Amino acid sequence: MTPAHTIWLMIRMNDRTKTYLGAFGCLLVAAIWGSAFVFMKDSFDHIAPASFLALRFSLASVVLWLLLGAKRRRLRPRAWRDGALVGLALWGGYYLQTLGLEQTTASNSALITGAYVVFVPLISWCFTRRIQPAQLMIGWITLVAIAIISLDGDFRFGRGELLVLLGSLVYAVHFLLLGHYAPHYDTTLFTTLQITFAAGYNILAALITDPLPHFSQLPATVWGALFFTAVFATALAFFIQTAAQKVLAPAPAAVLFTTECLFGVLFGVLLLNEQLLPRQLLGGAIMLCCILLTVRQENRNQAKA
Repeated sequence: MTPAHTIWLMIRMNDRTKTYLGAFGCLLVAAIWGSAFVFMKDSFDHIAPASFLALRFSLASVVLWLLLGAKRRRLRPRAWRDGALVGLALWGGYYLQTLGLEQTTASNSALITGAYVVFVPLISWCFTRRIQPAQLMIGWITLVAIAIISLDGDFRFGRGELLVLLGSLVYAVHFLLLGHYAPHYDTTLFTTLQITFAAGYNILAALITDPLPHFSQLPATVWGALFFTAVFATALAFFIQTAAQKVLAPAPAAVLFTTECLFGVLFGVLLLNEQLLPRQLLGGAIMLCCILLTVRQENRNQAKA
């Protein structure tokens, strides 16, 4: 056995190293997703949102199928059916969020998207009728925080913010569906299926709503954004997320993933020169507190179970 193999085995057997690497992976994914708001926002001057998503998910799907290898033989009709359902929710969340991003700032979009963590227990209550009073209160406070972030000087809720909020609700549905179906399948295989179906739904939506893009006229910045969001923010990010959540408990993983909204605001301010009003900073701070309280409450519920 070579020294390299020995070191590798030591790393694999070291639980603390696994935990640190998993935490770093979560933060890396959160940073990638946060920066994706900026890349997408900057591309909408040249390509419609639905067409952008169709290209993004199609490229990501191709990458994942190439990496899938021999696992393709494990595909069964039931996996295709479940992948189609979860992929539909994934498409709905991204589609609504991206339409909203076209009409609002990257910072607002990132902050409001983070509310999906709070919406998960609220949507679960619709089916189980079980919810803690604290979770219900946190849900109401989150809506207040979203209003503080989104309402303009005339106390109107912008269309872009509303679409992002609806996308956040659909993300919560996707989170619940994924938690129900994913344990029954190989994680890489099921990730590939849901992204493949999301690509198909995006292509259909683009054909219905958008004119066919003139690919030769797209600037290099758009192709760069497509490459980044497809390879890094979709294929690689989902792969890292799957690997990280195998060594991290759900509660700390959720806390780390919610830093996506912080990275989204940071990159929006630094790269797009977006300005945050004091009320938006206040609303963002309240929402982050609600997200952390939700994760803490969920952790307590799991400990009692």
